[in-house]
Amino acid sequence: MAQRLEKLERVMGKLVEKITPEDSGNNGTPSTERLRRDSSTLPTESNIHRGLDMLEASGVDDTPIGLLLNLRQMNTAAQSSQGMMTPESFLANQPSVGKASSRHEKLSRTLFALFPHQESVDTIIKFSTGSHFIASQFYSFRDIIQGQAEMSSAICDIPPATSHPAVLARKLLQLVICIQQLRPEFDYENLQLKASRAEVMAGIINIVANNVTSNDNLVCTQEGLECLIMQGLWHENAGNLRKAWLTFRRAMSVAQFMGIDRAKCNTLNSADPSPNPRKRITPEIIWFRITYRDRYLSLILGLPVGSLDSNFASDEAMQGLTAMERLERLQTVASARIVERNRNKSTQDYVVTQAIDFDLEAAARSMETGWWAEPSVQTFEDDDHVIISRIMCILLQIHHYSLLVLLHLPYMLHDPTENRYHYSKATCTRSSREVLQRFISFRALVNSPFSCRHVDYAALIAAMTLLLSYLKQHGNTSQPQPILSFAQQQEDRKLIMVVRERILAVMNHDKVSKASAEIIEQMMPILDSIDSSPNGNTNLTDPGLVRLSIPYVGAVNFHPSMGENAAPIPISPRESLGVNNNMHAQQGQPPVATYTPGPIPSSLLPEQSMDFSIDGMFMEFEPGNDSMLFPDMAVEAEDWALQGVESTYWSLLQDSYFASRQ
Repeated sequence: MAQRLEKLERVMGKLVEKITPEDSGNNGTPSTERLRRDSSTLPTESNIHRGLDMLEASGVDDTPIGLLLNLRQMNTAAQSSQGMMTPESFLANQPSVGKASSRHEKLSRTLFALFPHQESVDTIIKFSTGSHFIASQFYSFRDIIQGQAEMSSAICDIPPATSHPAVLARKLLQLVICIQQLRPEFDYENLQLKASRAEVMAGIINIVANNVTSNDNLVCTQEGLECLIMQGLWHENAGNLRKAWLTFRRAMSVAQFMGIDRAKCNTLNSADPSPNPRKRITPEIIWFRITYRDRYLSLILGLPVGSLDSNFASDEAMQGLTAMERLERLQTVASARIVERNRNKSTQDYVVTQAIDFDLEAAARSMETGWWAEPSVQTFEDDDHVIISRIMCILLQIHHYSLLVLLHLPYMLHDPTENRYHYSKATCTRSSREVLQRFISFRALVNSPFSCRHVDYAALIAAMTLLLSYLKQHGNTSQPQPILSFAQQQEDRKLIMVVRERILAVMNHDKVSKASAEIIEQMMPILDSIDSSPNGNTNLTDPGLVRLSIPYVGAVNFHPSMGENAAPIPISPRESLGVNNNMHAQQGQPPVATYTPGPIPSSLLPEQSMDFSIDGMFMEFEPGNDSMLFPDMAVEAEDWALQGVESTYWSLLQDSYFASRQ
């Protein structure tokens, strides 16, 4: 060991002698004086080259110490430098964050090749509502009014092929959302693209998903997070709710990894080399948008939320926001509370329901007088600010009333002798009408089924709820029940039929719209089972068996008029969610429903078998046919139109059992 150390010292000594020969005894030489005079400055290029040239000539870089110090690579790097080695020149020689590094050049070229010609891009942006939708997702309303948001003109700019992949992917996803939200009357053939609209969108989405948003190194930037959000929005509007949920959950994980869920996060790492500082998206907006979408999808799919953090709705966080933006954040808080109530069932569920209802009512009262009136869309200005304001108003109203429906749905079909549940049924009925009326107005304004898809699910849930509200109109009870007038029944029938016609009018080969219209049509005979005459006499008619099919899950059978000796087929308690307490229904009893599912995943099954009666609506689960395979959990709308929204809806009705135990 001692010999090795001595050898190492000798080698180091020779190394020093080679690099600085002036120190070997030639005192006073010009080189020595120059080095002493400039000792306080950064080394010049000539000094570096001279020392390394000597080092190379001596062959020291091939010695053990040379290999240890990686001198050959240092020599090569120094020879390639062309100027003063200052901090500025060092940074200038590094790969630019906004430019594609050598390992990403091929990907950048691939992404750039996906862009249509500039003329086609301009046409797409001009005839699409997508640019307004994108702006509303990433900027506050105040920023939009003040011109601090990227609008249609900015989306038209195609980045150069040398741009960072996240920058190119962001622009591609903005474009694909605009393609998705083209007006139905737009003639796609005018774009002269080589592929169909569906093929163009699928190609862009798949390439971006497989190469950019699935790459951890590329998504951990502001542009990468924007890509994840827009990818989730595209899937949501396409009806692929499960893929959207997975995408937003990944966005939430990346955002938490980057720390933007913290209140003190002010800036994000950007892959754009020349961003406009006036149009930068704030981390707080990105975090709220991810949370909002995650909670909405979790609510309608019956899945858990990704984060219960609601600091975005604190008084401090909402300072400077408009009234509509504050309402949106309070609604997002309520969404998480409803999800938690649905998943963590307890004897205090109805108390929790009342508390959430109180907070939603307080949020509604915070809006100015007249705001809740249905907005008029007969005359519509071309001003972007007016368009976004009107759209935001209608969407917020629809979402608010939808939350009230989903909040009170578990108690809507409860025993009418329980007076405390009258409010829940009345709220469901009233809120459903409000949703349907605004849906008609909104779809008259935005007539593409791929724009703001969530209003279509809201309309379906509202239509089903309004129809089901007639099931308990005539229960076998001594307590008087409110009887809807003949005029009200006809108004409801007309309202639901107009909604169905509007869904069909904007369907445009969309399977989600088709499935929604079919469900409404299948349930319409429920109204026929109650014949409310103008003089107030109400009789039960017999339209026959009403059967509602739920793909991959089963069916709900409504028996509008079961005779004295008629009864649903009983099954064993082990296989049943409930056995009707009134197995021999009396003449005049309200419609009865049975539920017959196919095989469903354990996550969608009830936690335990139980016996209960939902007030005249008999529901039963039976083992399904094993040959009926459940689809992939992340299947798209093409193979499973409603993605499980319908099964979540019926599970909320089953939760009446828990309310009845309180």
